[in-house]
Amino acid sequence: MKPLPCLLCASLAAVLPLTKYTTQSAIAETPASQSTTHHYATHFFEGHWSAMSLPSVTVKATDPTNPKTSLTVILPDTLTKITGQDQFHLTRQSGSAWSARQNGLSVTFSLISDNSAMLRIDGSGEKQHLNMFLYRDE
Repeated sequence: MKPLPCLLCASLAAVLPLTKYTTQSAIAETPASQSTTHHYATHFFEGHWSAMSLPSVTVKATDPTNPKTSLTVILPDTLTKITGQDQFHLTRQSGSAWSARQNGLSVTFSLISDNSAMLRIDGSGEKQHLNMFLYRDE
């Protein structure tokens, strides 16, 4: 019976320093730029974006090569009934977000990753918020 606890202690002693070393090296190799917001080129925002079984939201750039371009977010009929508007024209706010204030609504479209995004629409009322996590529908 005594060899089993000794074997257990020996295996833990062998694994624990390895775990500590792996964790410290992973932290040391993590670039500082990962903590900052990623700057996406305009063409990454374009395309069809969908959530679950809803029809796609379409995002188009007026001129993807122009740094002062705007994005047009075109909503499907299901969302148009809620917002009262079928499209919004957004300007770049950061490397991963575009936004606009239009007809009493504040709209933000931001990329979370290359294939996921967040569409946020806020109305003038306290409880008028729509947050949709979207995924590329292409």
